[in-house]
Amino acid sequence: MIHIGELIRERLCEIERTPTWLAKKINCDRTNIHKIFQRASIDTELLARISKALDYNFFIDLSKNKSSKRKQQWSCKYMENEFPRAIIFTQKGFELM
Repeated sequence: MIHIGELIRERLCEIERTPTWLAKKINCDRTNIHKIFQRASIDTELLARISKALDYNFFIDLSKNKSSKRKQQWSCKYMENEFPRAIIFTQKGFELM
């Protein structure tokens, strides 16, 4: 099963943005972004806003039932007040619909 919060965290890391940046883009508090990372499911309206902010269509991943286990390892340094962590993901072109 897909863990949407992990996919969102991975995308944020991929584009080298912070949770604070995403919070401002979708008009919510930074602590809510960290709660989103822990969610296995999410409201579609919120996911649409996040998709637009991150320029990534998460609905495609959900429809294809992609897991968040990815193939290439990248260093993630976006987390404020946290140690950098390795995130595994594949780079793929996409188009936001």
